[in-house]
Amino acid sequence: MLKKLWALIWRLFILLSYPFLITMRNANAAQAQAADQPVVVTDFIEKLAQTHQTSLIIGACIACWWLGSIIGALYPTPDDLKSAEIRPWLRLLICLAGGFAAFLWVLHDEGALNLLTPLWVGGVAFVAPHLIQIIPTIVKARFGLGGKT
Repeated sequence: MLKKLWALIWRLFILLSYPFLITMRNANAAQAQAADQPVVVTDFIEKLAQTHQTSLIIGACIACWWLGSIIGALYPTPDDLKSAEIRPWLRLLICLAGGFAAFLWVLHDEGALNLLTPLWVGGVAFVAPHLIQIIPTIVKARFGLGGKT
């Protein structure tokens, strides 16, 4: 079930994001005069990408944030982390907090959004609950705290 959901979401993401990525790339390349050949794109999409570039990146960040959070909450816990199992609703909250923290960190560190920001936000949202589960396991293994490992 999870593999089918992931395949569907991945295909929809590629299908819907490709024209916007091409248009944003061409808009930036036209400003730097690096584009040699035109790409067939409607004028509406080109104007949309030029005038609302930041808004489109923020929209992609929100989509990847929720997508990474849902998949991160539903993704099964590895066998070696079963002792630190977290409830699904708590995992979802951890995912959402991790993705939001990643978005704020990018804004604070770089001061601007780029095309990799949505991938960073979605990736951190996906990985956040697993990182929370790894910390007690490492503490137990290293220091022998918390009972049986």
